[in-house]
Amino acid sequence: MSNLEQWKISLFNSKHNLTEDQQFKALVEEVGELSEALNTEASDEEVAEEIADVLFVARSLAELRGINASMQLNEVINENKEKDRSKDGRKVTKSGSID
Repeated sequence: MSNLEQWKISLFNSKHNLTEDQQFKALVEEVGELSEALNTEASDEEVAEEIADVLFVARSLAELRGINASMQLNEVINENKEKDRSKDGRKVTKSGSID
């Protein structure tokens, strides 16, 4: 996440005095709305909007916890690359070993 995006989300959280609990509940609600869009005749634009809402709230929650969401996402991407390299599809842990 860019510094500007991080700042905007931090400002939003502060302006609305948001808590982790509030944002977790909002995340659940947004995932529900995304599910509804995916299971109906929603347009790609409507689905994209719901995905963006999920991402915004997830990043807001990460910001409240002091978590760098972009760094964590890159770690998950790298873990999945390793999983793709594994011949049997077993889970690859953060340490790089296969469970």
